[in-house]
Amino acid sequence: MIVTLTIFAVVASLSMTVLSNSMRSTKKIQAQAYLYTEAHALMDQITRVVERSAIDYEAYYDRNVYAIIEDGETIEWMKTHRFHTPEYGVYGKAFFNPGTTGGPPDGGPDDSGPYGSIGGYGEYCVDGVGVYPDDCDSPSFETQDTNTFTHPFVGIADFAGAYESLPEDMNAMCRREVGDPVDFCDFPENYVHEELILISSTGDERTVFKRREKDLYPDDYDMKRVDMLGEDTDSDGFVDTWECTPVIYDCGDNFTPNLAEFEVITPSNVSVDAFNLYITPLDDPYRAIFESGSQLQPQVTIFMTMSLSEGFAEGILGELPNISIQRTISTGVYQEIKTFE
Repeated sequence: MIVTLTIFAVVASLSMTVLSNSMRSTKKIQAQAYLYTEAHALMDQITRVVERSAIDYEAYYDRNVYAIIEDGETIEWMKTHRFHTPEYGVYGKAFFNPGTTGGPPDGGPDDSGPYGSIGGYGEYCVDGVGVYPDDCDSPSFETQDTNTFTHPFVGIADFAGAYESLPEDMNAMCRREVGDPVDFCDFPENYVHEELILISSTGDERTVFKRREKDLYPDDYDMKRVDMLGEDTDSDGFVDTWECTPVIYDCGDNFTPNLAEFEVITPSNVSVDAFNLYITPLDDPYRAIFESGSQLQPQVTIFMTMSLSEGFAEGILGELPNISIQRTISTGVYQEIKTFE
């Protein structure tokens, strides 16, 4: 009798173990299928936006180059804030040589150019006082802006010891620091980003995708999105400020979004462990016409890894499931987005 009971107990224990392992294995398979579905759904959502948009080179420049130069802010802070890009338009200005004489301090009536020590965009009249075209029919040749179709513009002087008169020294995504190799901005790491900033063909709608740590599980990440509207506050025909789309987002009294106010677009039971973007070219090909390396339609290659969130991964046998997918998408806008002229 004792032997029989012992055998029964052993068999029952083994059966329960097999059943438990079977259930855990089934849960793992289901989780893998779920992650596959969610990863492709997220990728499809991003793809649809890319295919009807352009890369917002102005925003990348404002956040990664100009703002850091002017404000002295750290890159880490910039990656979380300044999605309103208050200096929108300076990237477009960087293609224009503002002339050599006249203006504060030189080159023209507009001294809000991207290089403080150079300044001076805009055109004076021949008398050097009036501003073209409001005050006269013909601008002064010496102060007339000239589009050089390279970035930075041809003829730029060495800026604070950092730049020379070569386009390779800077692009929309990168600036070369003093002491960096001359070809620093061509290094592969400058092509890779963790945020996707897109703009509509009309130049007044922006969409940003970026991941962020979850509040309850800091080792897990949500994918977040914000849609923004551009406004022409100085009535010059070009968007110069950005704010959240008010119907969808609550970005406070000043309508300026930071990453915490983005909308979460992934389920709470998944974590976006990696979201890396490879953007080419590094300058807007519809502006950088004389840069041979920029003559291709902008595209973004997205590499993404997704897994279960910490709070939903319990009870799965063995190594936790994850999925990695990659996709290359060309933008669907085949024209320059006007931000300065």
